[in-house]
Amino acid sequence: MLLGALGVGRAKAWAEVDAGTIRARVGWAGRVEVPRSTVRALDRAEWVPRLLGFGVHGFGHGTWTFNGSNDGVVKLTLSEPARAKVAFVPIQPEWFT
Repeated sequence: MLLGALGVGRAKAWAEVDAGTIRARVGWAGRVEVPRSTVRALDRAEWVPRLLGFGVHGFGHGTWTFNGSNDGVVKLTLSEPARAKVAFVPIQPEWFT
């Protein structure tokens, strides 16, 4: 409930894929845009930071989680850093879930 009131709950989290780009967003807290040509691998995510809850989380070394759910989470490994923002600050994730 609190996350929804802050604009970062499940209702504000989404991902979309088109012919050339993968986009994901978690309300105002974060967004990422990835050219599909840079995706080296796509795997089922074995670990999601459940204790941290939904939102955007950084783990160092270009690793980020953009999650609005703990179900059906996938991990993208990229051939080059993506363009992303976390709370309006630019970042360059190398892989994210």
